[in-house]
Amino acid sequence: MRIQILKTMVTVLLTAVTMNAGAVPISSSVNACANAGDGVTSDSVNVTDAQGSTTNALAASGTAMTASTSASAESSATFISAAAGTVAMTHSWSEATSTGGSMDFCLGSPPSFHYEFIADTDGMFNLGFDIVTTTTGTTDFGFQGYSMRLTDTVTSSQIFVQSETNAAGIVSGLLSMGGSYLLDISTYSNVGGLLTNNDYSAILRGSFAWSGPISDAPAPPPAEVPEPGTLALLGISLAGMGFTRRRRKTNEA
Repeated sequence: MRIQILKTMVTVLLTAVTMNAGAVPISSSVNACANAGDGVTSDSVNVTDAQGSTTNALAASGTAMTASTSASAESSATFISAAAGTVAMTHSWSEATSTGGSMDFCLGSPPSFHYEFIADTDGMFNLGFDIVTTTTGTTDFGFQGYSMRLTDTVTSSQIFVQSETNAAGIVSGLLSMGGSYLLDISTYSNVGGLLTNNDYSAILRGSFAWSGPISDAPAPPPAEVPEPGTLALLGISLAGMGFTRRRRKTNEA
């Protein structure tokens, strides 16, 4: 059901943006950063895929592991156009012993998607989201879900900011033509100091579909094309008019 909801949101948002929307890309990036420790050893990974004013697909993934703990992060983004796209993120933790562990996603550089752009029309920006968390063995995880922010980079004002852990929906905000904006989706979830649980794990997944700015001006109606039968009748009518005109000239002569 949740997957169907997201598919519906994607269809609605991307159909709308195809009809009437515009943006100029400035830069975009995805990041996958994770730390893992078991009190004896530690490991970390930090991977980034970035680009400038293009709209190629982006992907980054990595896993940090010790003898008993692991933390993984995956982030990817696909652009339908400069004014629409989708983002997918998966983050997971696991511990195999009761020795305790610390796993997080790099507080200074969390797993994230960033997209900066200029709006070339007034309109609405929409972000559809579907966020799911699952746990095994414990619920004592430091889940903070995903933070979704749209910021005016000139004034530093937030168009919208929302954090969700287990939810699906749409968050929206108004954009102004010529304005510069930054869309940021990230997570600061972490696990640490759990000493009494064996074989526990947790997964945080997020699917997102964004589009905008979408103008509220109605699209022009399509031009009416006569049906074949109408064209045939019109041809017969014109031919009849021509015959009548020639006959009239003959009688006058």
